[in-house]
Amino acid sequence: MAASDVAEARVAATRARRATRVEIRRAIDAARVNQDELSKPESDELDRAVDRADEINETGVREKREMVLDMELYNQLTAYARTRTARLGPRGSAEVSVKAFLQALRRAGGGGGSGDGVSWERVGGSGAKYFSDAPVPGFMNGVMDTAIKERRATQRRAKEVLGPSVAPDAVEDTTAERQTDKMMQAMHKKLKKCPGGVTDVVHAVRNLESFPQFVENVFTAAFLVREGAAGITPSPSGGVPTLSHQVKPAAGADRASFVLHVDMKNWRALNALANGQAGLMPTREDVDEDVLYGARGTRRAGEDDLEYDDTKRVRTGEHLHDSTNERRLPRDSVSS
Repeated sequence: MAASDVAEARVAATRARRATRVEIRRAIDAARVNQDELSKPESDELDRAVDRADEINETGVREKREMVLDMELYNQLTAYARTRTARLGPRGSAEVSVKAFLQALRRAGGGGGSGDGVSWERVGGSGAKYFSDAPVPGFMNGVMDTAIKERRATQRRAKEVLGPSVAPDAVEDTTAERQTDKMMQAMHKKLKKCPGGVTDVVHAVRNLESFPQFVENVFTAAFLVREGAAGITPSPSGGVPTLSHQVKPAAGADRASFVLHVDMKNWRALNALANGQAGLMPTREDVDEDVLYGARGTRRAGEDDLEYDDTKRVRTGEHLHDSTNERRLPRDSVSS
């Protein structure tokens, strides 16, 4: 580019900036002259002034001098809007009569050619920009409002005289709690092994064979999000959110919650969209207490009619071991 062309471009840019400043100053002067009309609740002059200010801002405001004047214009219009709101009084929008509201509606949405003189398409379009769909329907990801319980001060209990030792008949079973912790650890490890430590939420909780285990996977993912070991990121295109592996935050940090509405209908719908693809967590075999701890009094194949082994799982302290009792019973007393 020649030097003359560069000089001409600079002159043109300077003239455009000067014209923008002149236009902003005219808008400021016009707003001051029309201050009373802009402050009336039933008037739409303030809306037009704001639209004009937005148009100038989008087309010509680029440098600092224009930005200063542009901020002065917006500050002035904001003051008029505050005065306009204060004039509504304690009754709010009830201060505006129905007639004044209809007149303002016709002015804002007129020209549609309909019988009542209002273009409802134009009115709806002007208000639609203030609404948008949630990027992830059915999911919530935010700070929990449940406060962490404060730790109570330790109090020394009064000394008690020890009585005779008593062996309890049963020990409190904490299998469910331990199983939940193991499931959380398993999902956390599998999530970490995913490419980039990220997978979609549906794949993480999917179970094509068992609805109860699908619900367990949902709760496991929720617990990981609550503990900060996993995070949910909404899809920018409005699709399925992703579940990502995270490092557990320090104590005292804000906690998040992951909530998913599930029922049999939703589960079947998710399975139909899976095309047979298995989820992140494998299906576990469901067993009952007889299979887990051994069926008492059940005759096995290969045993004679009178003798059988009574084998069961016996809990001693924190361990499980096999205990076999051999005894001879008549065949009629053996349940099958």
